Amino acid sequence: MNNQKHTVKKIVMDFRLAEKNDSFQFAERMSSVYYEQAVEIMDEIFSELCGEEEHILFDRLELDLGRIRYSDFELSFKEKLRNAVKKMIAEKIEAVRNGNGSKNFGSASTEKFFDDEKYEITAPHALSDIEYKLALIKYFIEHSVLPWWAETNEVDFDLLVLEVITAEPEKIKNLFMEKFVSSLYVNRIIRQFEKSTIEKIISVIKPAEAEQAISLLKDLLAVIEELVEQNKVFVKQPVSFEEKFYIELLLIVGKEIYGETLRLKFLENSLLAIAFFEGSDTQKFFEIFFEHINQPEQRQKQFGDVFVSLVGKLIDTKTFTVKPKQTTAKRGEEKRKTASVDSKMGSSVKKEKVKQTEEKRFRSGEKKTVQKESGKILIPEEREEEAKLFNEDIFVSNAGLVLLNPFMKHFFTKLSLLNDDGFENIEAQIKAVHLLQYLITNSSENAEHLLPLNKILCGLDVSFPVSKKVEISESEKQICTELIEAVIKNWDKLKNISSQGFLESFVKREGILKIKEEEIFLRVERKAYDILLSQIPWSYGIIKFSWMKKLLRVEW
Repeated sequence: MNNQKHTVKKIVMDFRLAEKNDSFQFAERMSSVYYEQAVEIMDEIFSELCGEEEHILFDRLELDLGRIRYSDFELSFKEKLRNAVKKMIAEKIEAVRNGNGSKNFGSASTEKFFDDEKYEITAPHALSDIEYKLALIKYFIEHSVLPWWAETNEVDFDLLVLEVITAEPEKIKNLFMEKFVSSLYVNRIIRQFEKSTIEKIISVIKPAEAEQAISLLKDLLAVIEELVEQNKVFVKQPVSFEEKFYIELLLIVGKEIYGETLRLKFLENSLLAIAFFEGSDTQKFFEIFFEHINQPEQRQKQFGDVFVSLVGKLIDTKTFTVKPKQTTAKRGEEKRKTASVDSKMGSSVKKEKVKQTEEKRFRSGEKKTVQKESGKILIPEEREEEAKLFNEDIFVSNAGLVLLNPFMKHFFTKLSLLNDDGFENIEAQIKAVHLLQYLITNSSENAEHLLPLNKILCGLDVSFPVSKKVEISESEKQICTELIEAVIKNWDKLKNISSQGFLESFVKREGILKIKEEEIFLRVERKAYDILLSQIPWSYGIIKFSWMKKLLRVEW
């Protein structure tokens, strides 16, 4: 049994007819032939000529079938198409396998046959199964969606990474070292991959440092969470300290830093990240942290030797100079020396302030870039990543979400996600993205590559990294149920359909997104029963909420 899947981005057929023939009637005949014969013919030939563990990509195939008799068009077209496709595909595959013809056939890296910006195929190329998986991982990290040439949208990226690590660890090392310089990519990796997968990646990149660095992260996390629990450290909004620490670790792992220097830098950056988060008093935070660590009951805890040693070394650095306990008589003098104490924080703190301020902007959706000391970009602008997707076909499987258009604002308001200006914050937008998908999957865990339309409807860029899972309460689930019931109730022709029937028939629909500079287009796959859409009592052709960045035009 053939389990292969072949993907064709676009097929264009050009026919020239004699004037006496009815072009409209011919178009109907051609449509029938295409769906009933042409697709099956191409599938058979591709499966026959391509190995099961082989991925062969072509930028384009152009066939001239010559003259075809109108009287027996169906039979003649089928025969000519089969012969022409088989001959051309066989020749091209042989050239690819033999390394002849186009540049970089056979043994080139996945970088060579893709256009760097668009990931369009620039030459015929044969990929091994591992090379294909590596290209898929890279595309997802950079763009948050799957390329058109992906075989399926049911992709487990954790599994792909582990498979490539087992087969070609050096290739995974090179890929992630390249991506760890970007906060945008690191955020996506942290939010989409399991922690066990991330730790495996770290072990491949920095095998000598991985175990102690991860142990250090977990010890630090335990201390910070304890400080928050005891109300010694306050934050103005919920934050995942674990996520922040992993981000700092990956950014450090991506640099040419090793040994104790790596661990010390990670600890320093992590503490600064927490200290500056939401404008905390940096000096006060350091004092609280080091005082907490030095308490007798803390010393008795089983912290790793690395953690204890590094904390001691940080206390001795200028960056983390801590003011000693002062008597009442000395407090006045100490106040006069504030400027001097602050200066001991050193220039590194000022640099970290810039970094943390930019991180806040990044989390809040502001479009700015930060420069490293070398002048290279540290945080790529989201709009630059978004621009790479301009005019690209982004395939979605939940295009029918646009039918919920008139109910969305009330839905988000009832979930307490909106205020007078739009969404409460970034976290509320991410929650909204997942709640829209929950309507379809009934799951609180959904991979990011399934959510591009959700992001657009919730005012996020398609490239903005979101978490893989969110917490959804029972009351929120009930509101989701009520939304679908309200849609059905208000669409007279659907009153006898079940919620699941509505979702399967209309919401779980294939579609293609195309991002333009000023607006976004969505073309939805049509089905026979879509005649009911002519009687829907609301509009869905143009969608633009106040929180959306671009207008969404829908063609259904």
